[in-house]
Order: sequence, then structure tokens, then C-alpha cells
Amino acid sequence: MIFIVGPTCSGKTSTSIELAKKIKGAEIISADSRQVYKYFSVGTAKPAGKWEPLKGKLAFFCEGIAHHLVDFLDPGNYFSAGSFAELASEKAAEIKKRGGTPVFVGGTGLYIDSFINGIAAMPQRDETIREELLKLEKKRGRAYLHKKLEEADPISAKNIHPNNIHRV
Repeated sequence: MIFIVGPTCSGKTSTSIELAKKIKGAEIISADSRQVYKYFSVGTAKPAGKWEPLKGKLAFFCEGIAHHLVDFLDPGNYFSAGSFAELASEKAAEIKKRGGTPVFVGGTGLYIDSFINGIAAMPQRDETIREELLKLEKKRGRAYLHKKLEEADPISAKNIHPNNIHRV
């Protein structure tokens, strides 16, 4: 496996494509948290490409190189580092089974870290609780929710800004 990581606009994508062209069977696995979504081409530096068949499945091809975990998820769908680690593991195994080399490329360090080191088991998201908390935020405000967090977990509350409602 090869990993090409770095900050936004540092040439990771073009470097990965050029490298993949030189390695027989190389395929790219995107480790970018925004390129997974369909319709988000602007502002994500998603490579221009199209969906084509690959061994009985479809893959996103750019300059003749298969790219995985790109342009496959509808906006609004939940995708996490854990989701990435699971799917990236599957894709890497498929590529290796075909005799190829997985080339990971992206700037979402948490995704790369979760793939390499694994991720702690987390409880499943409960959309009912999330909706209730969002209603409470609208009705009582962020400060109220942060106060509730302080009561339940003072250490976390100390480290999470009240405006960071996603973490609260």
C-alpha cells in the first residue's frame, strides 16, 4: 500500500495519478471527507472522471485510473472516519485480490489514521436523540445545551465551545 497525504492543493491527486500510471494494477482510494459526495465537485478538488465497469462492478475512473470512495454518496448521508475505515479496508482487499496496489490519497488525516490504527468502537448514532437536541437548541438556545453538557460531563464541557453545537 502507498499513502500520499498532505494539505489542500498540494498536488496529491496529480501525483497519485502519475504514480498509479507507473504501477501495474494500481488503483486510488480517496481519503477525502468531501469527495465521497456526489455533486460536490466545486470546492472539493474532486478529479474529473466518469463511472465505468471494473471487474463486474462500477468504479470512478480519472485518466484511466480507478478511484474508489469518490462521488458515490448522496449529500445528506452520514459518512464518518469509521465508515471510511470499513469501506477502505474492503476496497484495499479487493484491489490486492486483483493483484493491484492500493494508493491512498487525501488530506483527511483522521480517515488515514482510522484506517491504519483502527477506531474505537462508538455507539450508533440515534437520530431521535439528535432531533430532540436540535429542537431544544432552537427552543432554548446553545447556551442551554452547553449547560446541560456541563452538568453531565464537566470535563468535556470545559473543552467544547458552546457554539460548537455538533460536539455539544
